Amino acid sequence: MSEQPYVLGVYERENNILHTWHPNPIVLDDPFTIERFFREVRRLIEACPEPPYNLVNYAGLSISPEMMGAYQAQLKTYRPMLRGVFRYGIAEGVQGTLTGVTVRLANKAEANIFPDEATAREAIRKARAAERR
Repeated sequence: MSEQPYVLGVYERENNILHTWHPNPIVLDDPFTIERFFREVRRLIEACPEPPYNLVNYAGLSISPEMMGAYQAQLKTYRPMLRGVFRYGIAEGVQGTLTGVTVRLANKAEANIFPDEATAREAIRKARAAERR
């Protein structure tokens, strides 16, 4: 029996966007799960013809605050492979708040968290325009 993927994605060549999402609810609550999760993310990024903008739908993803160090260590391994990460879909409520705080702290910079996909895509459009200048 094969394992269900933690992350799926599609590359949108016309805008150089790798749009990723989580097909099943997942909690990043141990180092093994975090390592597997980021291995899947890296595999999707490496399949892109050039460093993409990563548009991430966080729906269904929770990150345990206790795992911030492991999460942050994995972020460092793939961030150089991207033009930027633009997040949306972080759940409301306590778990969503904890995930949002964990993402912000782990990134030690702007976490690029947006209320919805359209707003995140607009931020990517602005980032792309700024790169062209």
